[in-house]
Amino acid sequence: MEVEVHPSADGVSYAWDFADGSPPHLCSLGRISHVFGALGLYNVSVRADNGVSALMSWLSVEVAEEVAGLTLSSNGPNELSSATEIRGEVDSGSGVVLEFDFGDASPLRDLPLGGVVSHTYRALGNYTVIVTASNSLGSVRQSINVEVYKLGISEILPRECVSTRKEVQFTALVTVNVSTCTFHWDFGEALPSALVKGKPTATHTYSNPGVFLVNVTVYSPLSSMYLSANLCVEDSISSVALQTSKSVVAVGERVCLSVLVLPEQIGYRFLWQSSQSPSSEAANADRCFVFNKEGNEDVSVIASNKVSRKSAEISIVIQRPVGKPSVAHSGLNGALTVNTTASFWVHSCTGTNYSVLWDFGDGSPVGSSENVSHIFTSTGQFMIIATVFNAISKTSATQEVIVVLPVIDLVLRSDPPCVAVREETVITAVSTAIGSDGYVWSINGVTVNAQGSPQLRYTFPTPGVYQVSVTAQNPVRKRHAAILIEAHERIERLCIVCPNLTLVKYTPTGESLHCTASLASGSNVSYSWYSVHRGTNQSAGLGDSFRLPLEAPGDVFVHLTASNKLGETTSNVSLVAVERVAGAELTTPSDVVAAGRPVNISVDVASGSDLRYSWYVNADLSPLRTHIPFLLHMYGRLGQHQVEVRVENILGHVSATKELTVQEEIRDVDFQINQKPRPFYIAAGAVVWLCGGLRTGSDLTWEWAVGAALVRGSSPSLNHSFTHEGLYKVSLNVSNGVNWQAVSHSVTVQEPISGLTLDLNRSNVCTQDPVVFTPLVSTGTDVSYNMTFAETDLDYGLVFLKDRFVLTDLPVGLHVVTVEAWNLVSSSNVTSSVYVDERVSGLHMVGCCSVTLSARTDTRFRAQIQSTSPAVYTWTFSLEGSEPVQVSGQEVTFSPPGSGTLSVLVEARSGVCSQSLNDTFLVEFPVQEVHLLCQSDGTFTGHIVKILASVIGGSHLKFHWDFGDSTEVLVTDKNMASHTYHTPGVFHATVNVSNNVSQVWTQIRLEVRDLQCGGPQAELVQSRPTILRSSPIYFEAVVDVKNCSAYKAAYLWEILRRSEGDPSGPAVNLGSKVSVTSPLLSIPGWTLEVGRYDLVFTVSLHGTPLRIQRGTLLTVAPRSLEAVIKGGSVRLWPPLSDLVLDGSASRDPDADPDAEDQLEYHWDFNEESSTACEPPCPHIDRERRQMTVPGNQLHSSRVYVFTLTVQTAGKRAVSTTQTVRVCEAGKVFPVTVDCVSCSSSASSSSSPSRRVSYTDPLVLSGLCERCDAQAQYQWSAKDQSGSTFDLDEVTTSTGGRSPALVLRPGVLQEGRSYTFTLTSTQPEAGLRGSGGLTVAPHPPPSGGRCVLLPGTDVIHPLETLVSYSCTGWKHGSSEGSQLIYTFQVAPCGSSITACPLLTLYRGTRSSLGTVVPAGVPEPERNGTALPITVLVEDQFGATAIALHRTLTVEHQRTGTEASDWLRKQSQRELWVLLQHGNPQESLAYSLALTSHLHQVESGRSDAAPWDTREIRAGVTRLLVSLPVSTLYDVGQVSSALIQSTLVMLPRCVLPRCLHMMSVPSLGPCSTSRLWKEGSSISVLILMDFL
Repeated sequence: MEVEVHPSADGVSYAWDFADGSPPHLCSLGRISHVFGALGLYNVSVRADNGVSALMSWLSVEVAEEVAGLTLSSNGPNELSSATEIRGEVDSGSGVVLEFDFGDASPLRDLPLGGVVSHTYRALGNYTVIVTASNSLGSVRQSINVEVYKLGISEILPRECVSTRKEVQFTALVTVNVSTCTFHWDFGEALPSALVKGKPTATHTYSNPGVFLVNVTVYSPLSSMYLSANLCVEDSISSVALQTSKSVVAVGERVCLSVLVLPEQIGYRFLWQSSQSPSSEAANADRCFVFNKEGNEDVSVIASNKVSRKSAEISIVIQRPVGKPSVAHSGLNGALTVNTTASFWVHSCTGTNYSVLWDFGDGSPVGSSENVSHIFTSTGQFMIIATVFNAISKTSATQEVIVVLPVIDLVLRSDPPCVAVREETVITAVSTAIGSDGYVWSINGVTVNAQGSPQLRYTFPTPGVYQVSVTAQNPVRKRHAAILIEAHERIERLCIVCPNLTLVKYTPTGESLHCTASLASGSNVSYSWYSVHRGTNQSAGLGDSFRLPLEAPGDVFVHLTASNKLGETTSNVSLVAVERVAGAELTTPSDVVAAGRPVNISVDVASGSDLRYSWYVNADLSPLRTHIPFLLHMYGRLGQHQVEVRVENILGHVSATKELTVQEEIRDVDFQINQKPRPFYIAAGAVVWLCGGLRTGSDLTWEWAVGAALVRGSSPSLNHSFTHEGLYKVSLNVSNGVNWQAVSHSVTVQEPISGLTLDLNRSNVCTQDPVVFTPLVSTGTDVSYNMTFAETDLDYGLVFLKDRFVLTDLPVGLHVVTVEAWNLVSSSNVTSSVYVDERVSGLHMVGCCSVTLSARTDTRFRAQIQSTSPAVYTWTFSLEGSEPVQVSGQEVTFSPPGSGTLSVLVEARSGVCSQSLNDTFLVEFPVQEVHLLCQSDGTFTGHIVKILASVIGGSHLKFHWDFGDSTEVLVTDKNMASHTYHTPGVFHATVNVSNNVSQVWTQIRLEVRDLQCGGPQAELVQSRPTILRSSPIYFEAVVDVKNCSAYKAAYLWEILRRSEGDPSGPAVNLGSKVSVTSPLLSIPGWTLEVGRYDLVFTVSLHGTPLRIQRGTLLTVAPRSLEAVIKGGSVRLWPPLSDLVLDGSASRDPDADPDAEDQLEYHWDFNEESSTACEPPCPHIDRERRQMTVPGNQLHSSRVYVFTLTVQTAGKRAVSTTQTVRVCEAGKVFPVTVDCVSCSSSASSSSSPSRRVSYTDPLVLSGLCERCDAQAQYQWSAKDQSGSTFDLDEVTTSTGGRSPALVLRPGVLQEGRSYTFTLTSTQPEAGLRGSGGLTVAPHPPPSGGRCVLLPGTDVIHPLETLVSYSCTGWKHGSSEGSQLIYTFQVAPCGSSITACPLLTLYRGTRSSLGTVVPAGVPEPERNGTALPITVLVEDQFGATAIALHRTLTVEHQRTGTEASDWLRKQSQRELWVLLQHGNPQESLAYSLALTSHLHQVESGRSDAAPWDTREIRAGVTRLLVSLPVSTLYDVGQVSSALIQSTLVMLPRCVLPRCLHMMSVPSLGPCSTSRLWKEGSSISVLILMDFL
């Protein structure tokens, strides 16, 4: 800015004020630069001063913002003759005006920014509306296309058949805003028609089946339209039942079934299913089967019509007929023994589930088991019949047997089996077939009875074992028997002998008690001892003597049992264990005792039991005898006394003595100060005499305690001086050897009073003011005060508070007051005066303003008082945020500079008296302008509309909202309101903004419409999943947007971190490499930290409030550490070579791949089959990643097991081992084995095994650094049970004679571990070496099944939905929690052997339906063959083929019909898919559509190129719109793009193109470029490829 002055600018100084709150600028030049911080109108002033005169000048400056960021929106497309609304908004700019050019030569200019501009077009068409936004600084221009159309009905839904007696919802698809239309429905029945306003839907229920003509007429405010369509109505199936004439049939036998369906009507289709017959669909309700496998066969049928389907199932039993059996039994030579169990069975019998019935020919009950047992009770010949039968056949077999008597038995019995010598014994022979004679007896080979009876009577002379034999015979058979008889001598006169007893009963403790057994006679005697000591039973042995250690005194009971086989006898003895007495010592509570009081004298002994005590307490008296170790005795004479005690028992005695002193007890101790009793008051610094006394006591010691001072002696008096004031505690303790007694008194020491003065808070006060008198002293403690007035007859309400006097209600005048001070040792007084003046009262404001003031407006204030004294008035105005302003005078004027709370303080003063008054006012800015903005995504019935009021100026505002639909006015304090409209139409929402000083209003036009579809639905595939941090993971949502194509669908995944106290924390930034805008979320490993998260998925329809959100708890878990020692599990090593053990391959799977190693390593070792190493042992460095064992410390013929343990903070340590066998020096070179294709086991056990996927090749690499080209290699393998595993061309692709070994997938068995050993030899040098590695195959998922629907093998392209459903699949291991399902097709069919696969889906859904490609035509088929495969894969890559099936794609349309149908189909479906934005659906449909397009083009020579180009362009637009974030996405989109752009190729070239489609060549494109550039890269790759 620049200012001009006249006549001259010399010597002029300038003061600039820019009115924006900045300080004034002083300068000597007439030009200045300034930057305004905010928009607005500023009054800039400058003052020029040359020292002679000064002038002021003003200039109004407007600070504006340049207009930028113009955006346009419209409510189009609109019906002809209806209003089209255009809304323009800018990102920045002030004072903006708009100019509209509607494209039909009807411009509109100089409109303010904000609100909506309406325009009505008079002709159909697409118009370009150009809007220019401008202000004083510039302008911007933007355009928008709007469409004006005419009313039309495209279709009536539903198209498919519906059920009777169910409500059907009809929908008319129209091209106008349905909220303004009326729909007239005719449903083709005799019922009245329906009239619906504002909704394109109506409901109707058909009671009878048939084909009905449905008509709808749509009336809009401007026109009408008519459309009709035929609707098929059928009854729903209520029940289905299967019937058969036979439930059990033979193998190969024909059985027929029939279906009964209710209600009965024509047109049913039946799908028959059986595991032994292919599935088939027919219209016939009867079906016959022939089953060639025995067992239970479930046959099911699904009956369906166009509106329903139900199923039924029946079980058929298939059996084989019974073959001719034969009978066998357990007898010898065809004979059986009577009364003996015999076994019978049938063999050589065939058939299914047969039963056997037995008839033994002896009248016994019939048996019913295949193997039976039977007992014949009589002898003779018997015919046995076995009948074998099942449900469909029967046969029998016979067998003749002979039953004879049993063989003769002979048994010797002796009662009893053991006999006594010199006593007669009877031995008896028992036989079932021999009479009472014919027995020959012998003893120890000597015959004692040549021919005798079955009993032998004999007396054995001496103890011993005798063999008694007998021979018995009859005319046909002879038998021999023998028995061993033991002869014993009976036990007599048993007793216990224990030597070294005292008085035949006592034995000392600490020694062993020795006892022996004594008896008069007996042989083969066994002894059993036990004892009871102090109530505890103890076993004492089994010999003829025993020793019992006695550690404690008490009763001892010894029991002896002597026994042999003839009987037993016992003997007992009772003893007493006594402890020898030793170590007596006398004790008393004190060595000094009180005369006349009993004293406890006790004796302690080191050992001894059963003790007696003799006490000698007086020399002239006899001892006192007790059985207890203490004595109570009372001394009457003072002085020294000796006590003696004698302690004894049955084994000995000891004595002890002690000297005691007897003194008199102290009583009634007290003291005086200066010969005066208490209480004691003493002046500080005075010397006083303390004197103590008592009534009784001897041998006294006096101890004084005065404060912290302590004086001890034999004198009862003490001189002391108290130098400081205070309260002292003086104590006297008098003591001797018997007792002590103490007394304490308080002594008050005070300083005398001096230097008394009186301090007044004010000498001149107003009436009713408190007067504070504060007395003060120079010296003196514990001072008390009393105050009196000269006018002794007045009472002024005297109050003493703490250290001061407070007076109120003193009359006007002079008052004289006297204060007296005193304490316990002195006193003093002082006099003063106070003058009282009249008080100012009744201050108030007169005729003041309202409680609310307008900012920057002058307001008058006036005050007055009730008292007659003249007063001076002072005003203070304090507005929050501003400096206080002070003004003097009884009446003043003030203008508040801003809004807020204004505090007004007025003070009236008269002399020393004054009064103040404080009042508060609310200051508000007046509101100037308000604009309304709709902040909702469209305005729809039944959904909340948010309206924002943008206000200029004003404060403390109230908003009154009227939404124009007859609802009550809403009053709020906020500038935002929400409202729900329930009917469509155009509404004007009005807001009235006001405060206490102003009000303004405005309105906005809202067009409320009905939504064209319902809200989307979504479900998460996984619920509360737990994932591993280091593993990639998929999350997927099943989305149903209700076949809505009117709005664009949008998807969003969010992951929120949970923390304590904050269940829903901040969102996790997944980065640009993770696409969060599709239903499938793929997260790479190491993306999320370990912890708990909230996984949230949102589906919304663009431009509408329709959205749905689903969430679940996500847990990220850590994996165990992996410990690895390079070189294999087993190694041979020479002793003179340094052994390097390398653990650097160990890792923490959860650590970022580029992070620094944080593992802690610990090495340990021991020798095999031992827990430690036998010396000499190697010395190792145990805490490093690599460990080197010097060769001179490795000893030949030893096997070392080295253990590596790794750990890190927060995780459990894991270990692995490596076995090293040290061989003889010079004959071994080192060989190591490593696994290239496997990872370490994450087990916490000390296992050296490595993990490999069961379905991947196993690649092992052997290394021999010292081997030359002549070295020979040989691999061998064993499983965990030690069985050899063959390594040949079947199991390997490399053979077993090279350093590398590659095993084919699937050759290793699940659940087993294998040890692979590589042996390397150099025969010429006589050297060898070997190393081994143990691996454990990781099994693929198992236990499940997958079903592919439809059940028929013939499908129709783009019409038949092919779906799979998988259940029961489980992980190959407990690690990981996710299964990945892959749905693939081979589009080139079965005629091409190397056909690449196209992946239609890869994710976590166990069931999915999709359309499939058409495939490649084959001459031998009526259509095209399409092999389909479903794979199940776990997180570690182990894959199982869950389903493989070939379908035939049958083309129902050909020629022009196919082209027309395909064009219409693609136009409708591609638009729907583009709106849905689901990559999985879009990719699958694109592949299916383009493959079918190839088929149509190959079958027509006159195909319209424009149709095919249009379809391919539509597919390309759909594919390039898909989000791409991973290489897998790039490959899928690129493959689909390649196929959509292929022209017709010869048959021989097409397979190669399909191969390129499945794996697109990415060329030099880097992964990072793919991440950053997204879907456009797919097009670039496609162009380069083509």
